[in-house]
Amino acid sequence: MDEFCGTKFWDQNLTWNTNEPELTPCFESTVLVWTPCLFLWVFSPLEAYYLVNSKFRDIPWNLLNRSKLFFTLVLLIISLSDTIYGLFIGEGYAVTYTSPVIKFVTFLLLGALILLNRTRGLRTSGCIFLFVSLLALCGAPQYRTELTASLTRVSKLILSSKLRLKPVTHDEFYRMR
Repeated sequence: MDEFCGTKFWDQNLTWNTNEPELTPCFESTVLVWTPCLFLWVFSPLEAYYLVNSKFRDIPWNLLNRSKLFFTLVLLIISLSDTIYGLFIGEGYAVTYTSPVIKFVTFLLLGALILLNRTRGLRTSGCIFLFVSLLALCGAPQYRTELTASLTRVSKLILSSKLRLKPVTHDEFYRMR
């Protein structure tokens, strides 16, 4: 895992034996990103089952539907910019472009599920709500790390995209309730 990230996957001294515990960048970029994505991919067949068996049809477009899709599009754009950064500007480790690609594909699935929920008449989705909740919860340590780092150094594109991703995720969480 060290070759994949360029840093240690887990450092006991950084996490437990300190006054200000932090997670390693590798742990934040892999486990905390991939866990919510894996959750959505594992439970999307269950969501598809509910969509196929829905008796209701076609919820009209409204502000809530449009805002869900808009913020999903914003998440897609941020993930795409992170992918481009990781491929062309990043440090050269696979995690800098693998995690953004996983997020990008997962946000595509999220957008498709939101559209299908609207056309199949499902107003709310437990699967999507839990995914966005996990995304917000798992993103909190990464957001803290980036925020404290921005107080000590000049931010770059990747830093600013991570700082923008968190409020958008929270807004998406609010709209999924």
